[in-house]
Amino acid sequence: MELIFGLASLFPFAVGIVVIAILVYLVIQRGKEKEKEEFEDRDN
Repeated sequence: MELIFGLASLFPFAVGIVVIAILVYLVIQRGKEKEKEEFEDRDN
């Protein structure tokens, strides 16, 4: 019974960590695409 309560209390933290990880990943991907575009613009 205590184990279930422990997991329930940790669940929101786990969800928060996953959401933050996804946001960071998206920001990094967007940053890479922007760098690539700027790099191509410089070549022209």
